[in-house]
Order: sequence, then C-alpha cells, then structure tokens
Amino acid sequence: MKKSLLFLLTVAITIGSTVTAQSTIKTFKEGKLVGLKNEEGYVILPPTYKRINSVGLDFFSFSDNYKYGLLNSRGEVILEPKYDRITGFNKNGISVMSDHEVEDKFIYSPDYKYGAIDTNGVLLIEPKYDVLHNFNDNNVAIFKIGEGYGLIMSSGKILVEPKLQEIKPINGFGIAFFKLDNKFGMLNDKGEFLHKAEWDGIDERMGKGYFGVVKNGKKAALREDGEFLTDFSYDDILKFGGCSCENGKSNKTVAPALKEGKWGFIDTIGEIFIAPQYESVQYFRNAKAGVKKDGKWGFINESNEVVIPFEYDSVVVFKGEEDQLAKVMVNGKYGLINVQNEMVVPAIYDEMDQMSENRAAVRNGTKWGYINEKGDLVIPMQFDKAYEFYKLKASVLVKKKWKKIDQMGNVIK
Repeated sequence: MKKSLLFLLTVAITIGSTVTAQSTIKTFKEGKLVGLKNEEGYVILPPTYKRINSVGLDFFSFSDNYKYGLLNSRGEVILEPKYDRITGFNKNGISVMSDHEVEDKFIYSPDYKYGAIDTNGVLLIEPKYDVLHNFNDNNVAIFKIGEGYGLIMSSGKILVEPKLQEIKPINGFGIAFFKLDNKFGMLNDKGEFLHKAEWDGIDERMGKGYFGVVKNGKKAALREDGEFLTDFSYDDILKFGGCSCENGKSNKTVAPALKEGKWGFIDTIGEIFIAPQYESVQYFRNAKAGVKKDGKWGFINESNEVVIPFEYDSVVVFKGEEDQLAKVMVNGKYGLINVQNEMVVPAIYDEMDQMSENRAAVRNGTKWGYINEKGDLVIPMQFDKAYEFYKLKASVLVKKKWKKIDQMGNVIK
C-alpha cells in the first residue's frame, strides 16, 4: 500500500521539464537518523531527522513523521513539517507540494491536493488542485481540477481555464499539445493557442524536434515550435533520420513520405528530397537507400540515381566493414553484395543476420553457423539458434541450452 501511495503522488506531481541544480551538500545517516555534510565532509547538521531529501538549490525537505518541512543549506528549519511531499525546486525557486486531511499515511484519498511554495516556505498557491506539474522556467505549470486541465502561473494567475481534456508538454514546455472535444491542437506557456483543436491524432515518433499530426486521414509534419513543414497531403510520414549523403547534401536529415500510394523523401524544411515514386523505401545509410520498384529492390543515391539495379526480392541496408556489404534475397535465398553489386556471398542461405564484427549468423535447414565478410564458413552449421556478435561474443543455442562463443566457435566458460 505504501508503494501504491508513492506512485499516485508521483503521477499527480509530474516532474516534466524542471531541472534542479545539483547540491554541494550531501545527506549522511547514523543509525536511524539523517544529517547533512558539505563537500569537504564538515557536518552542517548532525543526524537529527528520520528523512532528509534534496529538493535542489541546496534546500532539503525533512520529516520525522508523515509530514515534510524545509531546511536551508545551513540546516536551519525555514518551514516546519506540514506537507505530504515537497518536490524539487525549479531554477526560480518554485516547488510543488501536496497536502491532505487524512492522518493515516497508508490511505490514498481524493483529499490529496497540490499547490506551490517558494524557497522561503511562503505559500504561493493553496493546495487545491488534483494535479499540478512542476513549474517550467517561466514559472508556468499544467494543472488539473475536476476533469479539466489548464495552465497556471506560480502567482496563482490562471492562464488557461481548466476546460481541456489533456495537455501534453513538449521538451522544455515552452509549447504543448492539448486535447479538446477529442481533437488536438497546440498552445504555448503564455496561454496562447497556436493551432486550434482540429487534428485527429499526433505522432510523436518523428525524431527529436519533429511531430506528425493527422487530419481527415492525411498527415503533416511540423517542428516543435509549431511551424508546419508540410501540408496535409501525405498518407504517411515516418521518422526523420540522417542521410549521410554526398555531393553537397552531406548530413541531410530526411524522412520517408507516402503520397498517393508512392514513397519518397522530404527534408526538415519540408522540401521534397526525392519525389514519391517507389513502392517502398528504406532509410539512407552511407549515401544509399534501398527502394522497391515494380516488385524488385535496388539502391539509389541521394540524387535518386540507381546505383544497384532493381533485381532483388529484398535488401537490407549496407552494413559490415566500412558499410560495404548489403544482405539481399534472390529466389528465397540470402547472400551478400558489395557496392559494385558483386555477389560476395552467394545467395544460398535460408536465413541470414546482419554482419557484425566480421561475422554473420546464417542458417540452412535447421542449423546455424557463421560466415565472414568473404563468405567463408568460419563456424560450422551446428547451432539450433545463433545471434550476432557483440564485443567478440555471441549467444548460441545448443540442445536447449544457451552458451557464449568466441569468433572461432569456442565455448566461453
């Protein structure tokens, strides 16, 4: 029950973007009591209280029972114990605390309410909210009362009335997504609505600093500052990733984009990098991307020039020594090609893992072994399952027992 209570308190007081300075003062314990020492080991406060927790800016919450107070860097009490929890201060010295009327600490009650104090222990916001996130650097926080979410300043001024279904902060919480009437929009920490609630969904898997939003079955990409990169003309846009390209387009960041049933790529300013024209695409690696056309796979460069013809059933990005090898499938069998499209390892295997540390696990029938980048079978087919090498070791399954082997196939004991 004690763990459940802590979980519920943590949910209600969300740390969010708050960052507190690392304290130069440390707690230490003797017996059942805790005290404070400075970084030189000098005792500032002898072991006095049952619990002392750093809350940032060289302030500490302390407790002898079930209520917490506040200590300063000299170990002096600046707030007598009266709250159930005091969270970390933001850089401006604002902390969220919780209070309730139930005396038994093991009972969770809807009477738990949340407010805010400063580093002097002065009450800034009465503990009356059901949820209160920690305050950002502009002293704005997300709060909930009843069923609605809003924005509040540390002064207690309401910036956005609690009428929203949800507010989801982005990174440092200068901007947040919100939900109203089951639609999504975007607002900032000034309480200004940047985009009204008209989106059907949000895709947060677009890479750092980028988001996808869905409207009427179509998708657009936008930056975390709320600026659109594209219009709602795409069927899908995947995560942005580095192109590692050449010919003046080095380190371009692009995302696969689907339009009218064809895939291409867009860049981070919303321009078309490669026009939609392929049945499927993979991410660029070493200036090459696997693409599918007329049912077959090949590779293109960043200028959309075909560098490996469309002749394979499947391909996997170039990997191996200096990224010079790619796994390909021909007539249901796997092999390896180089960047000149030469078959380095014949397509004779039923299954093949990626090359790692000059070894690739391969299977024919029911048994696995390992080949090197020249295609030599360096460890015979003898395992029931085999995984790729990492730090010169690999896991293999033999007669229902997992073992570690080295690159010569010797069992590591």
